[in-house]
Amino acid sequence: MLLFSIYAWLENLGWSVLDPLPPLVSNLSFRILLGSYGKGRMIDYHTYIRYMSKVQIGSRTTINRGCRLLGSYHYKNVKIIIGDHVAIAPEVCILAAGHDHTKRSLPNTAGSVAIGNDVWVGARSIILQGVTIGDGAVIAAGSVVTRDIPPIPLLQEFQRG
Repeated sequence: MLLFSIYAWLENLGWSVLDPLPPLVSNLSFRILLGSYGKGRMIDYHTYIRYMSKVQIGSRTTINRGCRLLGSYHYKNVKIIIGDHVAIAPEVCILAAGHDHTKRSLPNTAGSVAIGNDVWVGARSIILQGVTIGDGAVIAAGSVVTRDIPPIPLLQEFQRG
């Protein structure tokens, strides 16, 4: 527990230094710290990403102000994967980790979150662990996504044509 407390303190210190930096410097930091970071993407101010090495962000993706991407410490293979041409509105929360509420000890649980290409996620949506959002999907503002969302085939046909 002590090690986690020290890690959390250092991580918060790092975010307080990283947040006010100009985009050129913060983007360079994201390129180094994230699992992968595509071209032409943007992460706005006041966004918080826990366990950055477990997050992959595609090209031409925008993560708006105040979003939270929370990975898992306890499950090494759990990732947050965000595809290309994704628009994530302000204050969206993506949770790849949680707790089993059916047990008094609240053991840790986790599942990768995958967001496909050409997806729009509306403001203040919450995407829970283990969810896959298919290509072309639109998540309405304020949604709580608890299960997989299929791809939108008509959009895929439109983009090919």
